[in-house]
Amino acid sequence: MTMMTRLARLVRADLNALLERLEAPELVLAQAVRDMEQALEEERRAIAGLERELARLARRDLALAEDEAKCAEAIAIGLERDALV
Repeated sequence: MTMMTRLARLVRADLNALLERLEAPELVLAQAVRDMEQALEEERRAIAGLERELARLARRDLALAEDEAKCAEAIAIGLERDALV
């Protein structure tokens, strides 16, 4: 190895060691927990929104089923009238 390569490797190692000492593990862990709590809250809001949408779609499905029943009844009445004529 050349002297420059060895010197560069030493400098990188020293910089990495310095950065590791500057990053307090407790602070990094606390930030990770905050990030996870924020992501959890976003997921909870998304789930609540999906639950509202599901309820809306269920009401819409019920309304369409009622409309379908009314149409079927009207068709049946129309067919009975046609049969009598």
